[in-house]
Amino acid sequence: MTGSHIFYIPLMLIVGGLIGYVLGRRSYAMELEEQRRREERRAARRAQASEQPEGESGTR
Repeated sequence: MTGSHIFYIPLMLIVGGLIGYVLGRRSYAMELEEQRRREERRAARRAQASEQPEGESGTR
């Protein structure tokens, strides 16, 4: 094993950690956005259902 491994291996671990952090953060942000959209759709369906008179199911 040469002396360059002393620098190369920790450097690769740091680079891998940074890439994992960036990709994980991006995935987390996308998941939060999707959850927000689901909540908006759910709220819109509830609002639409509360506007319909009793006895009407909305389907034909």
